[in-house]
Amino acid sequence: MRRRGGASCRHAIVPARDGARGVFESSEKLTDEIARLLEVIRDLAQARYACVIEPTATVFECADGESGAVSGLRDFLDRRRGELLALPGRLLAEEPFEDLFANSEDGFFLAVLNGRVALVLACPEPATVEVRVDKPLRILADRLLRLRQSYRIDEKGFGFLFGSPRLDTVVIEPPAAGDGAA
Repeated sequence: MRRRGGASCRHAIVPARDGARGVFESSEKLTDEIARLLEVIRDLAQARYACVIEPTATVFECADGESGAVSGLRDFLDRRRGELLALPGRLLAEEPFEDLFANSEDGFFLAVLNGRVALVLACPEPATVEVRVDKPLRILADRLLRLRQSYRIDEKGFGFLFGSPRLDTVVIEPPAAGDGAA
């Protein structure tokens, strides 16, 4: 998919945990850590909105205010959760598909963990986000894997006992000034 400034996708492997923390952490503690990490990532990315989605729900979110624009963005993303989770695979396979962001004025950064759960950021400069949020993004991935065992298994059923978690990133550039969103 090429859109406006183009879309790019990157595939990475999340390194194994160092074992310094306990295996059985409370879900309440992990939930608090994930919420704090999401806020840190949103701030570092200078994003107006950040969320963690899975196919059926938005499981975490934080926004820069509660304006109508954020509500519209939330609705936009909620209608496309499954398509967003499948986006890295479609880009890597180079198969044709509808431009999910054709009518958006935002830039987006997506980080999809094992095809099961994704971080979505609406930000002005998504191409520079990965460098700025690398460390907290990897920590977020680790905490998500600890929170829900189902995230450890990729969309094809691999990964629980063998292999490393896969973290795919996608950058959707905002429209250039004067391009319009069409």
